[in-house]
Formats: sequence, C-alpha cells, structure tokens
Amino acid sequence: SLGNVVNTSDWYYIKFVGGGSSQYHYIGDTVNYGIEYEVPFYGYDDYSWSRIILPGWRLPASATLIRNIAFKVEYSYLSAAVNNQQCYMKLVSDSMFNTADYVNPASDGATLVWSGSVLPKDGEWMDVSLNTPFVFNNNSNLMIYWMNNDGSGDNDVEWLCDKYLNNNNAIACSDYGSMPTYTGWWTEFPVMRIRTMGRSDTNSVALSEIVSPSAEGITPGTYPIQAMIRNLGIADLTSCNISYSINHGTPVTYAWTGDLPSDFVD
Repeated sequence: SLGNVVNTSDWYYIKFVGGGSSQYHYIGDTVNYGIEYEVPFYGYDDYSWSRIILPGWRLPASATLIRNIAFKVEYSYLSAAVNNQQCYMKLVSDSMFNTADYVNPASDGATLVWSGSVLPKDGEWMDVSLNTPFVFNNNSNLMIYWMNNDGSGDNDVEWLCDKYLNNNNAIACSDYGSMPTYTGWWTEFPVMRIRTMGRSDTNSVALSEIVSPSAEGITPGTYPIQAMIRNLGIADLTSCNISYSINHGTPVTYAWTGDLPSDFVD
C-alpha cells in the first residue's frame, strides 16, 4: 500500500506518516506471583541460557511486530550493568518443551532480535527495545531464547514468575567458566510484558525524508533527486515504484529494488 505522497510548491515537505497502534501484552500474574532466579538469566553464575515458549493466543490475533520485551524484577542486587546479553526469537509449532536439551539459537534458525547490556532494578520492568523488530503471526507459538555471556557471577536478580502457568514452557541452565552446552532443567515461567505494533499491511512503504534538493538555499541549477523510504510493512521490502514530477510536469517513475527489513530506511 502507498505510504504517503510528497508535493512541492514553494518548498518541500513530507506529510506525516502514521504507523500501527502500539499495545502492551502482559503475561503472568503480578499480584499472586512467585519468585524465580533463572529466566531470563541466572546472575549467580558466569554464564547461563534460558528458553521459553509463549503460546500464540497470548499475543494479537493478526500479524504484528514485536518491538519490546520486558521481564518483571522483584529484587536486584546489581549496581552495574550485566553485559553481553542476547535475545533470539523463533516461531514454533511446539506448545511446550519435551526435553531441556541445550540448543544454539543461531544454529536452530532463530533470529537475533537484540543484544546489549541491562541493569535490572527493584520492582521495575527490565525492558529491552529490539534492535530487529520480530514479525509474529498468530498461527504459531513464540520461542524466546536468552543468552547470558556476561562472564561474571554475583549478579543476583530475583524475577517474578507466574505460579499457575505450565512449567513445561520454561527451561534454563547455568555454569561458571563458560556457556553450558549440556541439558538444563525445567523452571518457572517469568512474568513478562511484550509491546507490539499492529500492522495490517504485509507490504507498505512511505517516503521518510527528501535528501536532495534541499528545502533551503535553492538557486537556479541542476540538483540530484535523492530521497529515503521506510518499510512500514511486516514483510521485507524488495521493490517499489517511486514517482515524482517537477513543476507539475509529467511524472517520472523510479523502480527501487533492494532488501529492506520492516521499519528500516534506505
């Protein structure tokens, strides 16, 4: 679908482009909760991994973009950030874990959606904004992988967990010295918050910036025409037609091709 139209008169401008609506989805009970130590990461050990399966019915019924993921903190002993954290996501048909075996998320076909550092604080949500928004469809369940490669223990954090959710939906493992690649164990499901941005269009693109000619200091002459587009759809954008005209003349169409993920610009 067409994102917007740019007009020119005495100046250049871009009409405001609206996206989808942002929604928060809460998973777990924040009133009658329990305490767990292992999901997303276990701070006492140097390294840890965890995986959870989130049932698809807990997220929107239509295709959507996952923008943020957050875990509720009960208590944190941390005074400095925990580094070298990674979060992966993958759509799966499994509704629970049959084993607690270690899985390398990259080898498992999961998408690295975020990497960086976190600093959980007492009673707050440890929220991360995904570097790569993840496309979710309601025909599947969501596997979330968390890899803790901080390399230093004594980072104790107590996480809220839901006492009533199926424990076969969360597994974890931790160790000193190196990332454990052996079988882990079942654990409690964490209390979570996920922010989605609803999008009804699979393919949608908008003009986000006119680079050249500039809106200021225009003098008679020849200027290159350069613009930036943003992918507003939930699918990767590989082509689109960009039409423009000068002084209400005959429209000229430029056929753009590339590989632009959702919400990225080129």
